[in-house]
Amino acid sequence: MYNHRIFFSLFSLILLFSCINMDKETRMFVITTTGNVKGLLNPVKTKYDVRGGLARKATIINNYKKEGIKPIILDAGNLFTDSCDINTIIKCYNKIGYNVLNVGANDLSTSFNLKLLEKSAEFSFVSSNIVYTESQEPVFKEYVIIKRNGFRIAIIGLTSSSYKLKAKKYKIIEPTLSGRKILQKVKNLSDYQVILFDGNYKNAEKIQNELLEADFIFVSGDITPPRKNHKQKDGAFIQRVGDLGQFIISTKTIIDNEDSSLIDISVLVERKRFIEEKLFLTTGNRSNKQLEQLFGENYDFPKKINHMQSELIKTKKQLLNFTNTVEFTIIQLASIIQDENEITQIINTASNKLK
Repeated sequence: MYNHRIFFSLFSLILLFSCINMDKETRMFVITTTGNVKGLLNPVKTKYDVRGGLARKATIINNYKKEGIKPIILDAGNLFTDSCDINTIIKCYNKIGYNVLNVGANDLSTSFNLKLLEKSAEFSFVSSNIVYTESQEPVFKEYVIIKRNGFRIAIIGLTSSSYKLKAKKYKIIEPTLSGRKILQKVKNLSDYQVILFDGNYKNAEKIQNELLEADFIFVSGDITPPRKNHKQKDGAFIQRVGDLGQFIISTKTIIDNEDSSLIDISVLVERKRFIEEKLFLTTGNRSNKQLEQLFGENYDFPKKINHMQSELIKTKKQLLNFTNTVEFTIIQLASIIQDENEITQIINTASNKLK
């Protein structure tokens, strides 16, 4: 059943790419976000599977690119550790096409000179609230504006002030104070605002409540697996990115009227996929005995099929009623996803040099 769910997840992504490509007039942008990679180049063994790895990330990103979609590729923080092959990570991120890394407290607490390494990165290092202690000047870029399909998306990096930095020359400013200042700066420069936050989920909710101008918050300091959340009455959508680089959070935003608010349709889309999967299992070429094993002996097939078809039509109608939509897809980087060859070669070459 686990591989079955992964198959349908990948199948839905293929449908997503196809649907986007069919309507050339659709105004939309796609954001892919990772985090908590913690220096890992290769997949890690979990209870259910072997997940993660930079080569699988590249495969997912390349699938978007093959369909003519240019995603905004972000890392929410906690990318580096003292024991990691930092140069190989940067080479892989350059090759994948990352746009922005939020430099979190753990990244900055490594023994590496990130300011020096930043020069070899083809993506931006950002932090809106890590400053030099003496001058109070920002260590990295405070924000980045990325343009996609006529939209200007501001990427802001924040780190929880509860972290302690090893190097005394750096200081963390309270994130909501820095956040307000940066959001005011980008107000007239951007259409949508994305915060990459290195901290726990509780602190992210505090930021959500206080920085109401933001549209999205991606949380890297919380190792809880991601799930689809509802937006609160006010404030940004919040999404965790999981731990050890096991997930990609794909965020597809479609805009038909810029004056209307964003509606999260993730749950409805998931419901649609669930019903379609059930219909597929029920109406496929299966014997009555197989169906009884799946659903039980007292399952009224004609009645249930009619009910599912009715629910599917109802769900599709609901989806058509919304003007501006956001859809979050949580992609598990499971073993069913192939490794991208060029990233694998970069990692293998680095490993052979270390031997």
